[in-house]
Amino acid sequence: MKARAVLRLDLASEAEAETARRALEPDGGGFVGLARDGAVLVVEAEAETRLGLLRSLDDVLGCVRALGIP
Repeated sequence: MKARAVLRLDLASEAEAETARRALEPDGGGFVGLARDGAVLVVEAEAETRLGLLRSLDDVLGCVRALGIP
């Protein structure tokens, strides 16, 4: 059974959410889907194990933080 999670990150503006989506797209590697819903960045991740899912989400959140998004 695969582990799956959806994160909805409320950002300051639609422009910030789009910038984050574009910046994170190359890092997805097929395990993470990215979309924007207004000022919300939607991150959908899936992995074979819960630990794999945690690692994927940790990577995405680290990249968001590197973009300067609190």
